[in-house]
Amino acid sequence: MQVETSHVKDIKIEEYNDVAILSISYVNLGATRYVLALIFVLFSGVALVNTFKIYQMLNFDALDFGLFLGVISTITLFFVLLKMAHRLLTKVTDLTIKITDNGLTYDSGIPPLFIGFGSGYFDFWKSFFFKRQHIEFDLSEMKAIYLEEKKSQICLVMMEKGKEIEIAKYITDQQKKDLYQLLKNTTNDFSK
Repeated sequence: MQVETSHVKDIKIEEYNDVAILSISYVNLGATRYVLALIFVLFSGVALVNTFKIYQMLNFDALDFGLFLGVISTITLFFVLLKMAHRLLTKVTDLTIKITDNGLTYDSGIPPLFIGFGSGYFDFWKSFFFKRQHIEFDLSEMKAIYLEEKKSQICLVMMEKGKEIEIAKYITDQQKKDLYQLLKNTTNDFSK
């Protein structure tokens, strides 16, 4: 059984001028992220130096596939480590959902890079290649929110122009259930 870890620190609901704003704060790594980013930059420097050493050993007249593969893998390692350092230094931004009379606006925010033993392998790679989402749903699409189980994980799904969009990916299954109920209740209140 997989143990879920929450990457969410706090869920807040506020209301301003007939607009319900739901914000979900991600857990921030604090100063630890700077230390980890420095370590990744240092390791990427080591990878770059090793790339030059391996490249100098290459004889292009009689190409050794093992050495060529070594150059490719260390160059890849260099870029992966730099990308990890970049993701660690990217400012964490809250997930926000604004509900108005006209519809719902979803901003996925920017979660931290999920590293450590508590997060799963796929959580790491999803957060590594994270792309921020800004989506607007109209009134009819707001009502088409549902929970779906995919690969032993609950997904909170909304429909946008007939296309399924998974929202709030980085919260636990129980938090997704609570958010689902909250969104259902809030959208019902606004549709009256």
